[in-house]
Amino acid sequence: MAFDLIVWKWAADGEGVDLGEILDTIGGDDPHPSLTRFDIGAFRTAIRSEFGDVNEDPDGPFLYEVSDFQGVPANWVSISVSWSQVERVLPVIARIADGLGLAVFDPQEWKMIPSSAARERRSVAEVDGLRLVVENEPVVSAPSPVQLRDAINRVTPRGGPGYMILEGRGQDYAQAAGGDGVYTLEWREYAGKAFRHWTAGDPGRSDTGEAVVLTNGYQVTVRTNERLGPDDVETILLAYCEGRGRPAQFVWRDATAMFQ
Repeated sequence: MAFDLIVWKWAADGEGVDLGEILDTIGGDDPHPSLTRFDIGAFRTAIRSEFGDVNEDPDGPFLYEVSDFQGVPANWVSISVSWSQVERVLPVIARIADGLGLAVFDPQEWKMIPSSAARERRSVAEVDGLRLVVENEPVVSAPSPVQLRDAINRVTPRGGPGYMILEGRGQDYAQAAGGDGVYTLEWREYAGKAFRHWTAGDPGRSDTGEAVVLTNGYQVTVRTNERLGPDDVETILLAYCEGRGRPAQFVWRDATAMFQ
């Protein structure tokens, strides 16, 4: 199983359409009207200059397939990245796409990878707009890393606070519960009215069945590899705070169906 990406170019006024509709259309090798054509040769040249001839290298970091049919109004590229190479490859693909005026879709998180301009705007507007909600405590606006760390260490099942939530990037949020060294962490992202919800797990621990994380007057049932430590929680919440998406060093169980 690989980490997939799809690269395309938006047509004029193409952004904002339903991503599922686009995926259904191009999945049948048909162009979607919100997409247009781009210079595939320039894309190939940029990939080759960064990674060599990856499609000819059995040990290469990724493979890509070009969908470029004669006479159709749009083309696109599907990329399959080895999971061990995601942190190396993803920023470079995003930079190449930026330079060519292309868009990158991440089907794992069901969202577009933001362009450099969007990332800059987000770092100023959205991160500053975050709020830290800790059970039975005043809300903290634009929390610092120190405030996050202190909140993680205060969370305890012995009288609380039993949970903490980072929110404020639209309806998205990340939340941790438990305490005293054992936590569960969940991450939710919205695309319009639809959302996806994940529970974080430690890939270094075996999933041998169900386990319990105690919170303040409650308990959460998780998988055995989803009992996280405070450093894990800090790493994930800092990634959310900085707008970096779900960290790839963790495994993420899709729990969306539980909420629908």
